[in-house]
Amino acid sequence: MSEQKSLTVELQLGELKHTAKGSPDQVLQEVVSFVSRVIPTYDAASKLLYIPEYRAIVDSLSKVLRITPDGQVLLLQEDLPAEKAITAVLLGAHVSNKFQKRPSDDLYAEEIARSVGKALKTVRNTIAELQKQGLIERAARGTYRIATAGIMKIEQELQAPQTGLEGGVSQEA
Repeated sequence: MSEQKSLTVELQLGELKHTAKGSPDQVLQEVVSFVSRVIPTYDAASKLLYIPEYRAIVDSLSKVLRITPDGQVLLLQEDLPAEKAITAVLLGAHVSNKFQKRPSDDLYAEEIARSVGKALKTVRNTIAELQKQGLIERAARGTYRIATAGIMKIEQELQAPQTGLEGGVSQEA
């Protein structure tokens, strides 16, 4: 039997106190609600800030990749176009780093090529195109990571009906 995880967070700002208890998602909503009531500028700023919805991203990514206990990203679908495969693997490395399974979120082109099952030349050419689009960025000599714009694009694709990562080539205008 699996137990429902319960989280308790106590918030205090000056004389104002609030205790949020429940699932992590419920508590997060209560914390955001408390902060936006207490600090009105937070509500305005939160409309401009982009914070990835990692839970939805992980749910969708689980259909196309797995992360090993040591943080290696394994692509499950061999038929993805190079662009989608590379961004999925880099997003997987990013999530793996957020879950503290990897020391960093960057990958060498050779690692990407191995993970996506494509030729190194194809991967390098696609990386150059994805960099031009601002979806990935060079992290250090020979390594790359997904850019915030890349996370946003994938998140939007995952939310769109019938156009997730597993859906093949995206239709660009």
